[in-house]
Formats: sequence, structure tokens, C-alpha cells
Amino acid sequence: MNTKMIRVVLLGLGSVATETHNGGHLKQYINDPNIKVVSGIDPSPEARSRALQKGIPVVYPTFEDAVEKEEFDFVAILTPTKKHLECCHQVALSGKNILCEKPLASSLEEALAIQNIVKTSGISFLVNMNLRFVPIVQKIYEDINHGQFGQLFFLDFDECTSFKWTTYGKRKQENYSISSKSFWGNPKEYGLQRLIILDKVVHFIDLIRIWSGASITSVYVQGGCQGCHMDAGENISSIQMTLSNGLRCRLLNIWGSHFDDRAGGELSTRIRIFGDKGTAVYESYKKGAVGKYSIFENKTEVFTMEFPPAERKDFADSLKALANLVQQDEKDYKDLESAIEVMRVIEACYQSLEKNIIVNIAVAENNKG
Repeated sequence: MNTKMIRVVLLGLGSVATETHNGGHLKQYINDPNIKVVSGIDPSPEARSRALQKGIPVVYPTFEDAVEKEEFDFVAILTPTKKHLECCHQVALSGKNILCEKPLASSLEEALAIQNIVKTSGISFLVNMNLRFVPIVQKIYEDINHGQFGQLFFLDFDECTSFKWTTYGKRKQENYSISSKSFWGNPKEYGLQRLIILDKVVHFIDLIRIWSGASITSVYVQGGCQGCHMDAGENISSIQMTLSNGLRCRLLNIWGSHFDDRAGGELSTRIRIFGDKGTAVYESYKKGAVGKYSIFENKTEVFTMEFPPAERKDFADSLKALANLVQQDEKDYKDLESAIEVMRVIEACYQSLEKNIIVNIAVAENNKG
């Protein structure tokens, strides 16, 4: 791991910078001895004031102010997704290295524009796919690589949250420039499901690609929206995927409800892995907050591990991974190209959702051309 002090500026001081996962990027950076938060940038006086109260040393209204007055090497772009292209262009021109919050962009077209900007500038770049650095995700990846499950044939992901759409949803609606008409369940545009795919499913698409070492070749998406104007409303997105190596996957997202109330709290995430040599199940809960990972052979549990509540450091680990790329002068942009492929899958999901068809991603791309 790079031991040189990582000097970073936070571009955007909203919730992901100071609130998400109990303190956002700011708290994790401050708690890491290898990271120095130099300053924060946001046009909003209220956001700047909140960031100062939470420990950021100095704030500015513009990126130009920070460049003129501070010494730093890295910028964490934490603005709304619809601003990523503009911000990446501005930061790349300054020669600073970028950690860009997920998702990379609001559309494939914007993502490709960011890719061109980054490669032209020659800076180092990483998308904050922070789930890669969560301990259970790393444990599963290790077990897959060591052949614990043999040849994988099915991955199953369930995620549930009881977020109130009247608060969280409206904030995200603005973030991604989704119109009110389409956002609230218009059957022709499915704005609510599009938001879930872009904001949440993007993580699981990334993990599927990493764990399988294969590309996603086709998708089929179904979405339902019930009572979305109400806090008790439920929204469901179900995605089925086929990969180039024959692996099949299913992702189910339920928002505004819950699976069950076992183990002292609502089930938040369930991951099931099926291979010809064994299977595994991981379950985590919102209340009680202990995740359990179990491996089975011939239906017999042969291994179990609990993941107790812990101070999160995945945002900080993402930034340190970028610092390592800089130290190694790594410019092959494999992670950026992976983020582009994730955006291709997301756009295919949109097409499948809106037309109720199975979408072959390669065919869809050729038809565009």
C-alpha cells in the first residue's frame, strides 16, 4: 500500500461527502492516517458550512479557488451524477488525479466522453465502486478464485430497503435529472426503476463482472411500482442476466418494504452463490447489523463466519487504490473501461424495462452504430 500522504480535495459537499454510511467520504478520510483532506468545494454556502462543522479544514465555492490556494494531488468528485462530466473535464485540465463517485455518469454517452477526457489528459482515474473493498465482498471473491464453489452456474442477489421515497427518492430524482412525470412511475419511462438500476444495481453489475471474470451478454428487466407517492409505497426491480461463460444471475431490489424480521431486524442483503462443488449464502440485517456468511457442500454447512458491525473504510480504500495506480504510473485504464461496460449493461436494462424484451447487449450496440 502506498505510504505517501494522500492530499485530497472533495469536490461536492453533499450527503455522499459528509453523511452516507455514517459520515461519508469526509469521515473515512479524516480517520485514515495516510489521507489528508486539504479542502472542500461546493457552490452552496449551506453545504460549505456543514462541512466545516464536520471537520473539513477549509472550503471554497469554486475549484479554481482550491487550485490557486492549495497543494493537492487528488480530487474526489462527489457532486450529483449529472455534473460528473463537467467536473471531470475541469479537474482533468488541472492535471489532478480523480476518484469519481459511482455511477460514472447519467448515460453511456456521458461516460464515453469522460473516458476520452481522462485518456487525453493522462491522469490516473478510478470510479468509486466501493463495495469492492467491503470485507465480505473480498472474502467471497477470494473463495471464488480459490475454487471453493467449483464452476459457478448461478448468482442470486436480493436487496431491500425501507428508505422513504418522499425524501430519498426526490433527492435522487434531482441528482439524475429524471423528470417528475417519469420518476413517479410513468409506464412509458419507468423513471423510478431507472433510478434504482443506476444508483444501486450498478454495484452488483460491477461485482458480477469481477467475480465471474466474464462479460454480461443479455439482460431482462421487470419493474413494478405501487403507491410510490407514499412512504409505504413499494418499488420492485427484477433483473435476469446471462454472461459470456454461461453463468446466469438474478438481481431483485425491493424498496419500501422488507423480506422478513428474523435475527432481530429487517433483512437488507442476501447473496447466494451456486457452483458445481458447493454453495454459499450471505445475509445482512439493518437492525442487529451482523452479517453471516455460510458455505455448504452437499447441503451440509462446512464453514460459517460472522461480520460484526465495524467502522467502514471502503471509501478511503478506494482512494488509496487510486493512489497506488499513481505510484505505479498505471495508465491502462482497465477500471475505467470496466465502468464503461457497466454503463452499457445499465442502458440495456433501461431498454429491456421499457420494451419488456430480452436485450442482447452486443446486438443493441450494433443497432446504435
